[in-house]
Amino acid sequence: MEEVLNTKEKKRLLLTGAARFNKSPKTGIAFLKEHGFVNETPESLAIFLKNTPRLDKRLLGDFISKPGHTDILNAFMTLFDFKEVRDFRL
Repeated sequence: MEEVLNTKEKKRLLLTGAARFNKSPKTGIAFLKEHGFVNETPESLAIFLKNTPRLDKRLLGDFISKPGHTDILNAFMTLFDFKEVRDFRL
């Protein structure tokens, strides 16, 4: 029973963190760090951003495309597999 309650509390905190990110990425990330969902590494944050479905995708794109967040953008891009994608350059 205790394990179920812990899982439920973690899910509630995760949803709260996602909602806070959607309002303000800076405060959302601070909340997520405080509760142990992400740490200081760009890779940890990139994994969270990729795997959390309730994040506003437009806001996510705005956040990782800012000049000061290139390390997060690079980590985010490494999470995708582009091997089977055709090259459409002209």
